[in-house]
Amino acid sequence: MQIRLARQEDIPEICHIYELAREHMRAEGNTSQWKKYPNETNALEDLANQALYVLEEDDILGAFSFFTGEEKNYRKIEGGAWRKVEPYGTIHRVASSGKRRGITKACFSYCLDKIPYLRIDTHENNLSMQAALRNFGFHYCGIVYVEDGSSRLAFDFIKGEPCYS
Repeated sequence: MQIRLARQEDIPEICHIYELAREHMRAEGNTSQWKKYPNETNALEDLANQALYVLEEDDILGAFSFFTGEEKNYRKIEGGAWRKVEPYGTIHRVASSGKRRGITKACFSYCLDKIPYLRIDTHENNLSMQAALRNFGFHYCGIVYVEDGSSRLAFDFIKGEPCYS
């Protein structure tokens, strides 16, 4: 599986993968997340910021957003703390077509190769992502809030340090 920056012509397939991810969440009982988000506008913004990536073999199997620098929603964390204050990479909008296992692991590994400290958040009802984060070794840090004011579970990963989540 290869990971590359997305291109304009990938946007329709990425949006289709977002829809497949929504359907998967609903099937697992997560009816409160990703109702109309992410969408084409989010994908185009990530593309313009060179923060949209695809995972592919013969076709696109997944997509995610990744950037380094401050994530404004991570400035305040409740019920815990980030384990480091140094520069970090942020992962958002991880979505899979469901055609192949290992999408999240490949995504996390790729990002970790770019910067040794990662942060990510997920909805409390997204049990699949929570399991993927814990299986990879992310550490639960507390609660952050996104633009609409809703809470998210916040996790971080420090390369080379053991995690005891």
